[in-house]
Amino acid sequence: MHLWLLCAIVLQGLAGCGRDDPEAALVSAERELVAAIEAKDAGRALDLLHPDFVVGSHDRDWARRTMLLMFNRHKKVGVMVLSSKRHIHTSVPDRATSEGEIALIGAENILPDAADRFQVRLGWVMVDGQWKLLNLEWFDGRGRGL
Repeated sequence: MHLWLLCAIVLQGLAGCGRDDPEAALVSAERELVAAIEAKDAGRALDLLHPDFVVGSHDRDWARRTMLLMFNRHKKVGVMVLSSKRHIHTSVPDRATSEGEIALIGAENILPDAADRFQVRLGWVMVDGQWKLLNLEWFDGRGRGL
């Protein structure tokens, strides 16, 4: 009997994380982006970018080239989310912002040989029920834009 109750609770919780919950979908998109980068799967990461994606004056192609450079430079790539918060815009519910601090880690073996910390701000837009990354701002440890 307890097993059925536990299953019902878990299924109810999963139902609450579906497409009708924009914040849960945003968390899922963020996790998928991290997973794609750690898997060194540029195609999967690019699928999460909006066609009009920008980083400063750079576009999707720049993002693709930058990912490929990082993936070729390091045997293993890690993204550690040190802090994060998100905001679904109430006046424009198909827009959201994620902010936080991340560490990008590159390694050839077990121990990292490169690591950098950044403050990031990600602008998201809902397209056909899925969050797509529209823009990205990142800052080094001194608050300088990159």
